[in-house]
Amino acid sequence: MILGYSLHGQRELGLSLFSELEKKSSIEIDPLTFAAVLHACSTAGMVEEGWLCFNRIRSPKVTHHALMVSVLARAGLFDEARIFIQEYHMERYPEVLRALLEGCRIHVQVKTGKRVIDQLCELKPLSAENYIMLSNWYAAEAKWDVVNQAYSWIEFRNKVHVFGTGDVSCPRSEGIFWELQSLMKKMEGDSLRPKPDFSLHYVDEERKWTQIGHSEILALSFGLISTQVGATIHVTKNLRMRHICHDFAKAISKMVEGEIIIKDPSCFHHFEYGFCSCRDFW
Repeated sequence: MILGYSLHGQRELGLSLFSELEKKSSIEIDPLTFAAVLHACSTAGMVEEGWLCFNRIRSPKVTHHALMVSVLARAGLFDEARIFIQEYHMERYPEVLRALLEGCRIHVQVKTGKRVIDQLCELKPLSAENYIMLSNWYAAEAKWDVVNQAYSWIEFRNKVHVFGTGDVSCPRSEGIFWELQSLMKKMEGDSLRPKPDFSLHYVDEERKWTQIGHSEILALSFGLISTQVGATIHVTKNLRMRHICHDFAKAISKMVEGEIIIKDPSCFHHFEYGFCSCRDFW
């Protein structure tokens, strides 16, 4: 339940639940619970609470070390993260290095991220995942050698509708783009300025389109024109949501009545009244 709260942007509720468990002396906190708490601290940027949790673990496993690195790296504390890795001799554990890499992505530490990816490739030269992450770095450097298609889908009337980038195959495409263009006229352009990231799907194909051509935004527009006002719209995306689309979804949520939920591999994004449950930290 603590992890569930964390994934849905309710980190404080998860940590509050953990505090209640601590007060009950009859309940022994197991390693999985500590891992869930560290995950909540990581996604919320709560470094002090993360340290308190980690120091309470009697025999921390590699997973706990990786999560503590995530707490530090996501907060931008790269020196502390590196010292922690060295002190606990965690340099050769891929999950620990990936946690450090996630912080590099968030804080756009491209050079550090490249070094971490090189370490991962040395540790596991046959791992396809490492080379996918390497392609992320090339994308962040605007080297568009690797293309990975993004897809989003939405269920409506017991049917799943799938959208790709710039997709016009839907019979209702005209209405979808008309709805988005109408919304764009009401928005302030500054809020839609793209931010650099390590997203795999920031590729040539998507650069041909404005933000309204991204798959999750097309699926969202389909939901807006297909459901009643006030209905909750659920969209799922196969790749991490880009900042520009995240900003766009927040802007849309200011103008519509009802909640927008977009799930990507990182978390569930709950958009409402111009805010997201992830607090722009995912």
